[in-house]
Amino acid sequence: MVTRSRHRTCVEQGWNGALPICEALKCPVIQANDNVEVIGNSEDATYGNVIQFECLSNHMVLKGLSEMVCNDKGEWSSTVPTCEVIKCYAPDIANGAVSMPPKEYYNEDDTLKYSCNRRYVKSQERASKCTKMGNRANWSPTPVCEDVKCTLSLPPTRGTIYTPAGRNLFLADESVTVTCTSGYRIIFSRHTENTITCKEDGKWTSSTTDCERITCGDPGDPLVSSPSRWRRGQLGGTQSYKCKTGFKTTNAQHVATCTSDGSWTPDPLCEEITCDKPDILNAVIKDPKTRYKLNDQLTYECMMNYELLDSTTRPTAKCTATGWTWTLDCKEIEGACINPTVMNGFIVQSNESHVDPRNRTIYYSCNVGFKPSTGGWWGKATCTNGTWSGILECIDQPQCGRIPVIPNTKKVPHSDVYNNEQTVTIDCKDGYTSEKTTIKCKDGEWQTPLPACKPQGVPCDPPPKVENAIVKILFQNKYIDGFEVNYECRKFFEIDGLKTITCENGSWTTQPPTCKQYCGKPGGTGAKILILDQLLERYENGNQIDYTCISPYKGPGGKATCKNGKWHMPDECKASCPDPPRIQNGDFTKELIEVEGVITEVSYQCSRQYTLKWQTPPKCLRPCEISTFDAEYNLKNLPRKDYIAHGEEKTLRCKEGYYHKFRRFPQRNIREIEVKCDDGEIQYGEHIPICKFISCKGTPISVR
Repeated sequence: MVTRSRHRTCVEQGWNGALPICEALKCPVIQANDNVEVIGNSEDATYGNVIQFECLSNHMVLKGLSEMVCNDKGEWSSTVPTCEVIKCYAPDIANGAVSMPPKEYYNEDDTLKYSCNRRYVKSQERASKCTKMGNRANWSPTPVCEDVKCTLSLPPTRGTIYTPAGRNLFLADESVTVTCTSGYRIIFSRHTENTITCKEDGKWTSSTTDCERITCGDPGDPLVSSPSRWRRGQLGGTQSYKCKTGFKTTNAQHVATCTSDGSWTPDPLCEEITCDKPDILNAVIKDPKTRYKLNDQLTYECMMNYELLDSTTRPTAKCTATGWTWTLDCKEIEGACINPTVMNGFIVQSNESHVDPRNRTIYYSCNVGFKPSTGGWWGKATCTNGTWSGILECIDQPQCGRIPVIPNTKKVPHSDVYNNEQTVTIDCKDGYTSEKTTIKCKDGEWQTPLPACKPQGVPCDPPPKVENAIVKILFQNKYIDGFEVNYECRKFFEIDGLKTITCENGSWTTQPPTCKQYCGKPGGTGAKILILDQLLERYENGNQIDYTCISPYKGPGGKATCKNGKWHMPDECKASCPDPPRIQNGDFTKELIEVEGVITEVSYQCSRQYTLKWQTPPKCLRPCEISTFDAEYNLKNLPRKDYIAHGEEKTLRCKEGYYHKFRRFPQRNIREIEVKCDDGEIQYGEHIPICKFISCKGTPISVR
């Protein structure tokens, strides 16, 4: 009621008051969550108005009713729904069960895993997922278990009989007998009858339920190059075939056979000529593949610190019909260094390619707060005999590296790292002394001045020179008191006197020795010359020996004299060998010649198209000229000039319509004649290569 009074009174002037007005009751304004979409007039709804609700997110569903109605009391028929994340609950499945353990609830897109009882199967193979359906979450498709059934197609195919007949649906454990009529067999089987049973998974115990005629058609293999069309083969029939380039037959005889299952064997008929990735020892293949095709090439390289067994061979290989061409393994490089690890630092290698790993150089530096133990802010290391020559170590900034080089100190083991404030004692060599005997590490630097080892007593000048002698020490301007020097004579000289002298109070103790010359055993003793006197290791100047020559060396022999460390012989022993024999249609090359100029080894080679036969002396066998046949021989495509080498065979073919006859079998005609070359003479056997025209009513038999 809009007006306050529900009553009106009839007075003299008419009805008093205002006319009462009635209007529909309003329902309260709907307050919904932000994720709920309100459809309808939610703020001015009156009796009978309907408000609908949906979730704004596709990943949420309504919790509550999707509709509300404003009733005659001005109230909503239900509470405002809310939106919650999509959840599904485990369903009750007749003749099945949810796989254990079931979850309390499932989120959106979760898959329900369930199984059916024995003799039941899932109605759909598609997995059931928790999905939003309208405004509710449910399983789609609905998980249902149904009876297991096996089906048969009716009517049966030609040549197939089912017992019992007329049925196409069978329950689990029910059986059907499949019988093939004459000329048919069960597909994929060699039998003409088979009993199949419906299994609990709804499938027959046999993969086939039909019979087919036993024939083999065109295999339709795109890899077969010939024949272009296959004739339909009967059981056991054969067919010769070839494969396309790059493929090979899987049958060594290149023959396919029709089998009882209606297919050709072997299967497949052709296979691609491929090579598996080779295993090359200690090498890495560039851009490797699991399998390579015919004529594919690969390149490989040796791993770091490895090299090819033969440095003259290229590191490549080619896939051929018989496998990979020969590949070489890699061997470890002697004296190579492996990459070191620098604690608290890093390495920068040279960018130069093909650097010898035995002479590699690397540079290194240290992380923040560290420094190289060798000093400076970077270091260098070189590979020498398999070991890095530099010190690859980073130390703390307050620490010190190796002790500086102090001349004339004893070589004693020292550490590579010293801590701050650490003191080290220095020992001078014998004959040297130093006022300061310690050195101290202070804040990463060795304190100066450093100890200085100075010689004691009076030093000596360099030792006196001896002709034809050396001393194996480093040359110095001064040598300390007590220093010893040893002299050694050159080859073919021997020492005379004391070989050792000593520095005492600025002078050398004794006179140096001298070197006297001598001769050793004469060269070629036992091989070229025979010493007739007693053989000695050394001979003095003027000594003489008698000698004679040893075969095949020739000479009169005589008396040899030792002069100034060399033997002088009046007559030399010289080797001799006759000149190698020359051959017709060939020549020889001198392969090995001794110092004296004597030829000891030659190799023979024949002129072009001639064949070398090894005998004494060697012989060059002549080729045969095919083009010598006259035109009346009626040979096909005979070249103007053609040669075949000794021992080679060639097939000559008759022109079209011409045939060659056997002597022993004149009724047999051939189109091809095999000939062979024998030292310039063509050998025909009984088949002289003459072809004649043959005309007859029938078709000639072609024999190859």
